[in-house]
Amino acid sequence: MARKFTDKEFRKALNKDLRALNKYDGKRKKILIECLRCGDKRKKFPRGLINGNHVCAVCAQTKLGIKNRLSEKEVKKILIKKSIKILSKFNGIMKKAKLKCLECERIWNPIRLSETLYINNGCEICSKRFNGAYSMDLFKRKPHLKKEKGITYFIKCTDKKENFYKIGITKQKWRQRMRKIPYKIKRLFVFSGYLPQCTKLEIEIKKKFKEYRYRPNKYFAGMAECLKLDRIRLKIIKKIIDNHAVFTPKNI
Repeated sequence: MARKFTDKEFRKALNKDLRALNKYDGKRKKILIECLRCGDKRKKFPRGLINGNHVCAVCAQTKLGIKNRLSEKEVKKILIKKSIKILSKFNGIMKKAKLKCLECERIWNPIRLSETLYINNGCEICSKRFNGAYSMDLFKRKPHLKKEKGITYFIKCTDKKENFYKIGITKQKWRQRMRKIPYKIKRLFVFSGYLPQCTKLEIEIKKKFKEYRYRPNKYFAGMAECLKLDRIRLKIIKKIIDNHAVFTPKNI
């Protein structure tokens, strides 16, 4: 069970432009947040704020100059790139909307459509899955994991209808992990090291290629960590992995 944040830790984890106006009492209880730039105040669920990436919706809209200027066609074009479909009638980006994730089929209703368009990375659930099980924050909460070893793998998955790439981290034996993937597997690059090293490599690749996310037709654990790439981007990934001291499959 994850350790509960203290009020001090929560305030430290907030974006530097945001300030909590009342005491943090768990990530499921709303807290009043003030933007230090524009003065906007609104209640938010803390669990969406503690990664330090959340920004003020009003400031984001002002900076990007998007207040109700986008047409329905333009909005749909942006959302489809995030694998999101609008289910409700389009009433402007400053209004509520009913959205559906085309990857996990989750349905939700953001207070403003603009938050999903420009602030959040699409579906919150799929974004967390794509980020993987390991994070640098996890190692701060559970320092004993820093001494554990694992591998970051980059593989090609194919069958008669699909071909794509998958990245992931595992502490299991190679064959044991690959048995759980219902595709023909080809190992391309493998990095072996301590879990924080493996995680840094995975984060770097996922961050750089997040717009190339791919949803396989077959379900399996880790399917949210797949990419659709061309040869040029594969070469870029190889260079990134080379910089992290690659071990070929023979060394595993």
